[in-house]
Amino acid sequence: LSDWSSDVCSSDLYVDYMLLSTTIQAGVGISDIYPTTFYGKIIMIIQQILMLSAHVFTIYIFTSPT
Repeated sequence: LSDWSSDVCSSDLYVDYMLLSTTIQAGVGISDIYPTTFYGKIIMIIQQILMLSAHVFTIYIFTSPT
């Protein structure tokens, strides 16, 4: 009980932080449904980054002067 953080790998914490930040930045919002595995979190992070990139690209295309 004295060292509870030894059970959690530091890379898992970084993935959790990255997942939280991309979820908030993508506008998805925090939900009751979320991935619990390491690879599930990585896939969700990649999907959200692709979604943000597609939104930025779409806004650029439709707002650029012709």
